[in-house]
Amino acid sequence: MTSHATTLRNALLGSVIAGGLSFPLYRLTIAIIARYAEQPLPDTNQTAATIAVAVRTLVMGMGVLATAIFILVAVGLFLLAVQTGIQWLQDQQQS
Repeated sequence: MTSHATTLRNALLGSVIAGGLSFPLYRLTIAIIARYAEQPLPDTNQTAATIAVAVRTLVMGMGVLATAIFILVAVGLFLLAVQTGIQWLQDQQQS
């Protein structure tokens, strides 16, 4: 059985790592969106324009999704650390 201190430390470390990875992902996503905003869509062929819109949407969506996942993981692990800390304090008061 794991102790509260180990779980607390692991949750905090995981939260810091996930939060640290989310910031570069956010910057990358913003850079991708800005780059696509600068480039005009091809207007010579309707099919090419439709495919370009679909690809841009998919690439931007995947960037936002990856960023959101890491942010949610960081928040979830932080909340787990808070919960574990509260349980540890309650166990210390009872003993």
